This record gives sequence, C-alpha cells and structure tokens, in this order.
Amino acid sequence: MSKGRIPQALNPFNLYFKRFINWLTTIKTGQTDNNAKRNGISTAEVSAFQAIYAKWYTGDPTNPGFYELHTNPATKTKVTGVKVRSVKKDFSDKAYPVLDRISGSENVEDDDLEILNIAKKRGSHHPHDNPIEANTFIRHKMLGPGKVKIGCYANESGGRPRIDKAAGADSVQFAICIIAPNNQNKANENSGKVKREEVSTVDECPYREIHTSATIVLSFEMEYRKCDVHIYARQYYIANPEIAGSWSEVLTITIP
Repeated sequence: MSKGRIPQALNPFNLYFKRFINWLTTIKTGQTDNNAKRNGISTAEVSAFQAIYAKWYTGDPTNPGFYELHTNPATKTKVTGVKVRSVKKDFSDKAYPVLDRISGSENVEDDDLEILNIAKKRGSHHPHDNPIEANTFIRHKMLGPGKVKIGCYANESGGRPRIDKAAGADSVQFAICIIAPNNQNKANENSGKVKREEVSTVDECPYREIHTSATIVLSFEMEYRKCDVHIYARQYYIANPEIAGSWSEVLTITIP
C-alpha cells in the first residue's frame, strides 16, 4: 500500500480527512450510487469513517472535536495532542486498505484519484522505468509559530516550485528529522522519532512523506518549538520508487 496518500502534517491531514469524508457520500452527476458504493466501500465502513471524523471535527463550539480543541490556543493541551495523534492513526490504519481497493476499482475515475491522492495509472509510454535525472532544491518561508512553508524547485536559480514531470516525476518525497535541543529525545507526531545531535545522511531521517504538490506546509506541536529540523527532498514517481531522483542538500531550519 502507498503510505504517501494521506499527509501526516496536521493541517494537510485535516483537509484530506474532510475531503475523504465528503467524497464517500457524494453522488456524481449521472450516477445513482454514491462514490463509496460505486467503488465497493460498504455502508458499515462509511459509518466507521464518519464516527472517526465525529471525534476529529464537529463544527459545534459547544461540543468541539479533538482537532478543534487542539488548534484553539485556549483549549490546546498535551492531552489534546495525544487525542489528535490517536485519531490520525485510527483513520490512517483503516483508510489505507480502502484506498488500495479504490485504486484497483473498475469504477474509479481520474477525479476520484485526484481527490484521494492516488496516483493515476500510466500508459506504457510514460518513462516509469527510466531513472529520474533531476535535482531538487528546497526553500522555506516561516508562516508563524510552528508553521513552515516548504517549496521544491527544479533548478537552483528559482522560478516557481514544481514537480519535474518532464523528467518522469509525479510527486516529491520528503525526508524529515527533528533534532531535540540539549540532545534530549522526544516523541513527535510528524517524524515519530527525534534523533540525537546532527543528522549526517538522509538515511538517518526517520520520517518520509510523499506529496503530489511541490509546496507543502509543515505544522509542529508547541513542544517542538526551537528545535532544529533537517529536511531533504527528491523528485519521485509513486508507481516506481526505485527510479526516484537524487536527494537534495539538507535544509536545516529552527521551528519558530
């Protein structure tokens, strides 16, 4: 199963989760069944996903979900952080097998794949067996406390962030590691593990994430402010990871 379909940074995950839930019950023009039924997802599975989402977001200020509590400075605590990570894991564990089924459904359409971040099937003309000979250059912009915007560029001189489709890439893969201050290891919702001291190679970065956009926003918990983050990126082809491009130089930033 492709582990890059569901983004794990907090804000992108929230947007994906909402999009997934809405997609399940949407009935397309000219269809009689909703997307879930059309692609072999049972009513029980839909109900299970909706129950998980009800824990995440309610839209009711008198009974907020864990995401709403955690993104509100007045109610954010370590407990809400634990609850958010628990819901994210619960959804991801249940969604990945379903996404694999959808990717092989005879009724799945291109817009379904795009909404759910599932790679489209390519024809034999696509250079899926040729190594991606493309470099990646990373730039960043601080957006505020705990938020960093990352852009991937195909050339060092700049231009617009982009995936080098001409070289055969359809996405960008990121490798991320958070360095605990004073050499103290901590758990982290984005990386799963914080390394000690300096990261010398990309292989030491414990967290990998794949995006079909050349620009992403990373969100970090309060407890990781002032930690250093090491980020690598490379041009990537989801259907054949073996042909991925070379890793970028490391970008080191301090979480604001």
